[in-house]
Amino acid sequence: DYRIYYTIFHGTDKEYLEKMAKLLAKGYQKIFKKLNLEGNKNLKILDIGAGFGFSVYALNKMGYQAVGIDINPFMVDVAKKLGINVELVEDPISWLFNNSEKFDVVLAIDVLEHVPLEHELEFCKAIYKSLKRNGVLIAQVPNANSSFACRYRYSDFTHFNSFTEHSIYFLLKNAGFEKVEVEEVKWEIQLRPRALLAFLLIKFFRCLRRLEAIA
Repeated sequence: DYRIYYTIFHGTDKEYLEKMAKLLAKGYQKIFKKLNLEGNKNLKILDIGAGFGFSVYALNKMGYQAVGIDINPFMVDVAKKLGINVELVEDPISWLFNNSEKFDVVLAIDVLEHVPLEHELEFCKAIYKSLKRNGVLIAQVPNANSSFACRYRYSDFTHFNSFTEHSIYFLLKNAGFEKVEVEEVKWEIQLRPRALLAFLLIKFFRCLRRLEAIA
């Protein structure tokens, strides 16, 4: 029951759902704008590993046609109780191959690290096949370059892997993706003294770590 881990960080009530939708909408607006996808409400979007369906709900509120799939019946049950379109899929690789060239955008947010290594390449090939021509995969993975890489790798019992910019590039290129761009997830800067102080401290210590790496 993955809820045992997931509910440490996330709520299951409507109030929390709306809060997450607002936060996620900001992020997707930036990403879609960068990829020249903003405003195209005809996009068919798939969220793999949708969990409680936060991203699906946020994108639907933004006017996009988004659906989700997940292998965990407990997670899907919560999403359905919240009224979100998340389908239970026991074999996502086969499901993706059977839905060839169907989606404009596929989301795999904190998903690839949960795939056993022996299935990782086939899984990414299946994602590639599910995309229409010129389709886009948006993925987020744990950063193995981070000072906290070991914690993020092992904080979740279901993690099999973490990635550097080289390993994720290698995986996706071998899966068939023509263009792969890798960048860090940016922190949202909030105009509150405590948040601003935290942001400045992070920048300072990150600078020290990078100087050490250069040395």
